[in-house]
Amino acid sequence: MSALMSRGALVAAALVALALVALPAPALGQCPSWKPVVTWNTYLGGGTLPGGGTSTTRTTDKLQGLAVNDKGEVFVTGQTNSVGFPSGTELPATSSAQDAFVARFSADGTRLDWVRVFGGVKDEAGMRVALGNSGEVYVVGTTQSSELLIASGAAKTVLTHQGEAGGKDAFLAQLSATGELNWFMFLGGSGEDEGFGLAVSPDNKVYVIGRTTSDLTGLGTRYGVRGDGFDSFVIQVDVSNPTSPRPVWTRLLGSKDDFFGFDADDEAYTVVATADAVLVGGIAGSIMLDVSDTVVREKFHRGDDDGFVAKLSSTDSSVVWLTNLGYGNGSTEVHDILVRSDGGLVTVGSTTSTGFITPTTEEDSDLFVFRLDAEGRDVGVKRRFIGRGDDGVGHATLDTRDNLFIGGLVSSAGLALNGFDNAFEPSTDGFVMMLDGALNTRWSSYVGGNASSPEWVTGLAIDAQGRLTLGGFSSASTSFFSTNVGYERSPRGGEDAFVLRVALDTTEPVMGSVEAGVTSRGRITATWNGFSDPETLIARYEWAIRTAGGVVRDFQPVEGTTATASEFLPQVGTPYFVTVRATNGAGCSAEKSSPEVVLTSPPDSDPDSPLQSPLGWGCGSTGTDGCGAGALALMALALVVRRARLLA
Repeated sequence: MSALMSRGALVAAALVALALVALPAPALGQCPSWKPVVTWNTYLGGGTLPGGGTSTTRTTDKLQGLAVNDKGEVFVTGQTNSVGFPSGTELPATSSAQDAFVARFSADGTRLDWVRVFGGVKDEAGMRVALGNSGEVYVVGTTQSSELLIASGAAKTVLTHQGEAGGKDAFLAQLSATGELNWFMFLGGSGEDEGFGLAVSPDNKVYVIGRTTSDLTGLGTRYGVRGDGFDSFVIQVDVSNPTSPRPVWTRLLGSKDDFFGFDADDEAYTVVATADAVLVGGIAGSIMLDVSDTVVREKFHRGDDDGFVAKLSSTDSSVVWLTNLGYGNGSTEVHDILVRSDGGLVTVGSTTSTGFITPTTEEDSDLFVFRLDAEGRDVGVKRRFIGRGDDGVGHATLDTRDNLFIGGLVSSAGLALNGFDNAFEPSTDGFVMMLDGALNTRWSSYVGGNASSPEWVTGLAIDAQGRLTLGGFSSASTSFFSTNVGYERSPRGGEDAFVLRVALDTTEPVMGSVEAGVTSRGRITATWNGFSDPETLIARYEWAIRTAGGVVRDFQPVEGTTATASEFLPQVGTPYFVTVRATNGAGCSAEKSSPEVVLTSPPDSDPDSPLQSPLGWGCGSTGTDGCGAGALALMALALVVRRARLLA
């Protein structure tokens, strides 16, 4: 009988029953702010001047333009005077002060796939890069050389250098996605011609913009008339023949010196190509010539300069409408035009005008954002950032949700908001900021290092995965980068180009499922799966144990997707549930809870845990009254059983 009772007690002590409640606790998301995370960063530059240079000269490697393809690969262009620039050629030439470069980085930023350098006996600079519909690479810029080399061979030249020897011509070049030069085209006249930007239309026409003092005859059909000083120009280039591209038409947008005697320089800085139209923006020195008053949405405001936005027909370059942006005695410039998902426009630029978007400043240049409808009319949505764009604005880009990203140069503190770099380093830093569709600031960040190394963000792009890539140049800061991932993480000296990939986490992680259970020794376990984050991945997991009355064991970090609370002993009959918190790389978290689990009978004893009785009571760590009595009773029971066996 004694043996039967002992065997029954062991069976009873081993039985653990779980009761699962059907409805789980609610899932929660915690993402108080949008936060950018730098996933890789790299420099691009050389370290030695041609001929060795002197101790007072500095190498200059500046990134001026940036584009990203659907794979996330990054294409950059700019200018360099560095020997040792990673091109694998003899360029730049020892007699040239500046050469243009084009390069491609891998999507993960760890590999420089190829570099091409355009060099001649004079100066060259790449200004913008864009991708064609079949992956080809287009580069626009300015050259003073009548003959260029690329890599180690002669350039395949289409058209010849125009104007006086040493004069400036715009250029357009096409390379394959793997870096082979297909052709190089001079675009110029008898005066000074500089290429500032380009765009590729859906029907694969290329539009080049810039400024000129030439008539630009001979570059297709010429429209518009010459003004005073520099004029804006737009050139449509047919690139359908892979070996023989040709200019189709050229449009001049110029103005005369006004009656106040102000110079009437006009310059085009930005261009967007749609299926049937071309949008161009920049700066106007006065009232545009050869533009009908019937298509002018806003008149020139007779300040120093106004920004302008114009829509041109892609067929014959006729002006569909023109809008002036500016007011008062200051100068306003449009640096970017972007098309929203509703067809409306966002213009980004800088202004010193005291009457254009209040509040006003006196002499500093401020960043502004101004929305127009598809016909160039003011929709009343605008922002001005006082003291945040004092020294110039770089460029901007839109994502598919109409979030706006702007980068440039700043010379004042107080900009950072949930950024990846919140410390301003006088006297100048680069910056990047995100605004939503209503132009509310979501986050803003400095992009810079120590005080002796000014930075400037000059190019931005959003890829198909919604990741932001930004680039610019830095004076070789040693405290700049925030992650150890990237092709070249050490500055080479002088001014270096840089590229950063920024993951933008706009949502908390996607929540999966959580299951809870109890081991045979009465320990709560949890298993979870299905948590994910496509933007910045899951950075860490934490888990907690709760009851209906509150938390009994708060969040603790855990490796992997399973956990056991070895130190916690649940009470018989009390419902518990497990909550798992997943946090992504941007610091946004989500919580999901399991169904309730109830321990309905005492567990097995555990030699590695506090003493547990077979009847369900245990020994606490703060007292020994119950524990001591229970232990004595167990010892007495054991002696009785042993004596009974001996007597049997």
